[in-house]
Amino acid sequence: MKVLVLAALTASVVLFNKICAQNLKPEKAVSLSIDVPPVNLDYIGNTRIFVDPVPNDSYNIRGMFIKKFNDRIYSFVTSIEASDMYVTFSMNRITKKNAAPSTSSSTNTDKKGNKTTTTTYRYDGEEQIDLVFNLILANGLTVKSYRESGYSQFSGTSAKNYESAKIEYNNNKSKKIAGTVEDLVGKIYAKMCADYFIGNRNIDLYAIGAKSKKQDYSDLNEAGNLLTKWFTTNPTDKSAPEVMRALQLYDEALLEYEPGSKKNRVDNEIAAVCYYQKACVEFYLKDYRKAEELILKSESLDKRIHFSQENMKDLLKLLRDRKVFN
Repeated sequence: MKVLVLAALTASVVLFNKICAQNLKPEKAVSLSIDVPPVNLDYIGNTRIFVDPVPNDSYNIRGMFIKKFNDRIYSFVTSIEASDMYVTFSMNRITKKNAAPSTSSSTNTDKKGNKTTTTTYRYDGEEQIDLVFNLILANGLTVKSYRESGYSQFSGTSAKNYESAKIEYNNNKSKKIAGTVEDLVGKIYAKMCADYFIGNRNIDLYAIGAKSKKQDYSDLNEAGNLLTKWFTTNPTDKSAPEVMRALQLYDEALLEYEPGSKKNRVDNEIAAVCYYQKACVEFYLKDYRKAEELILKSESLDKRIHFSQENMKDLLKLLRDRKVFN
């Protein structure tokens, strides 16, 4: 047993040291909004959209839908005649369980043996919600229809009476249905956008420094500061002295890297940071092919340096799939 406990403790220490070998210091350097083309490019130039209002749109479905569009690309007009494409939608609500009342009782006994019975009053309900959106060309030709369905379950309880339980039930019902509607609108937009609209993805790029009592990482910290400064200038190339110096420092650090070495100043984790930072530069300058090469190299060394590493890889895969680069 002692041997097993010791082995477990040793494994924990090794794992902790492996995960926390360096004290990385990521700071947001820049936020980017990236245009993502759809799978189908037939209507890529249709950027004036009309969304047909619906009477008694109590959940503001129209507003929810419009807010999801890439506002760098699309504008919303006030009539079908002024549009390139327009959208109609409808919602159908089907009651599956209508405010079913019930009670339950529980009895508690205190230290003196006194018993107290509590009655809980409850209402339960359920609705099915169906949303249908139609994407239509200005000439009246339907491009595609989209349908999503969801279920809302809601309840209300009270220790007082049915009336109080009914009030809580109605409040919860309103919130749950609103949440379900918003979720369905999001699902429909995501499918429609992937098919025909230029979408929008946000990504944050970070400058990552390192702090260690055993090693000197002043060069990497200097490089991170230089990158942060460079990003603020809205650069279009690598000619600025800040980025040239930063890339030089990362390349020099990578010359120290020896695969498998745990004693070197530049281990897998630090090398992964260097490749990540070089990927950030290429991504910012829209050299996505080079950025993908570098971020995959970074992840192959250590995929846990920062969540933005995975975000960049996933976004680059999407851009490759959508033929932004090959």
